[in-house]
Amino acid sequence: MEDLTQEYLIQEDWMAERELKTLKKAQEEKDRLLELVKKEQEELNAAKEKIESDYKWIEEQAIITLEQFMDNISEDKKHKTKTQEKYKLLSGEIIKTLPINEIKYDEEKLIANEKYKEYMEYKPKFKWGEFKKTLTIVKDKIINEDGEVLDVDGLYLEAKEPIVKIKLKGIK
Repeated sequence: MEDLTQEYLIQEDWMAERELKTLKKAQEEKDRLLELVKKEQEELNAAKEKIESDYKWIEEQAIITLEQFMDNISEDKKHKTKTQEKYKLLSGEIIKTLPINEIKYDEEKLIANEKYKEYMEYKPKFKWGEFKKTLTIVKDKIINEDGEVLDVDGLYLEAKEPIVKIKLKGIK
């Protein structure tokens, strides 16, 4: 798309109106095409879900039968570690993870327990919302509530560009 801002300046209401109508037509066409894409995407997602569902069912059935197979194999034919059993075949391996206990915790209850203070972490957090309420901007300077100009590392002004928005009637 070429930039017409240098060659084509809107100088009258009718020109601006024509530009808005052109924009509205483009918006309507974009919405129509996006609706088509959305419908197509829904169909593709439904097909994908069906494929994944079919595969998951096949996989679940295979796991059940292979687990039964693993249970019937003599222990000396399996490679066994502390956490799993393996049985090698030409097309791959059957790996069965053995049941193990795992330590879980409730952080709130452990924090409330005075006994384990040495394992607790305390992080400082800056109260930016409260601090910001004490600041104002005057002529590109940050001023605190005492009227002091603040020149502090970590505190700076960031200019934001103005934004022009167009609201078309009848378009969301």
